[in-house]
Amino acid sequence: MLPNRNLSCPHFSVLLLTVIILPCCRIHAQSTHAAGSGSVTPFAYKGMYLGMTIREFSNNYRSRLWKEGWRFQSEASQSELNCSGLEHCTLESPEVDGLKAEPAFTRGGRLYFLKLSGFSSERSADFVTAFTKKYGAPLQSTKKYQNGFGALYSGQEWNWVKLKGLSLLSIEENCRALETPCVTLVDYRLAKQSEKEESQTLTLE
Repeated sequence: MLPNRNLSCPHFSVLLLTVIILPCCRIHAQSTHAAGSGSVTPFAYKGMYLGMTIREFSNNYRSRLWKEGWRFQSEASQSELNCSGLEHCTLESPEVDGLKAEPAFTRGGRLYFLKLSGFSSERSADFVTAFTKKYGAPLQSTKKYQNGFGALYSGQEWNWVKLKGLSLLSIEENCRALETPCVTLVDYRLAKQSEKEESQTLTLE
């Protein structure tokens, strides 16, 4: 807001201020509208974010992950469009012992799923702390599971939700398939699209 003393200026001064200020206001309004025009920042880890294209993933790998020491498990995925057309695409972390990142793309080349696994239970708290700082407090609950041998066990689960549940970031102390901790990021809209693409491919075959 302009100081009150500006209101007592001669008319030409007020006019000059108006000419200068209005464009600035327009620019600010446009930038504010762009930032809040319904766009929601997607969940991400190490620059890998839901909805990104394979090209963007590849650029992030070369500009960030490679420099930080991340490497693909398979040399076959060392291409310009890393992970394109591969059933399994796994990155190994240089920072957390055993940590693996497994991205999944739709046939149209959009990241709809990212799983982090292979880390110890003690590391779960580190992930919870880091994501809480970034996305706010999660919904926390205790889940009960049963493994293939019939044994029952429980574990904590932390969930961050966006877009009315269509985008999810989850940390499980006991991941169902692994019985070890895992972090999952999933865009359910793109996941549904991927399922549709897969079913169409099976029909054609």
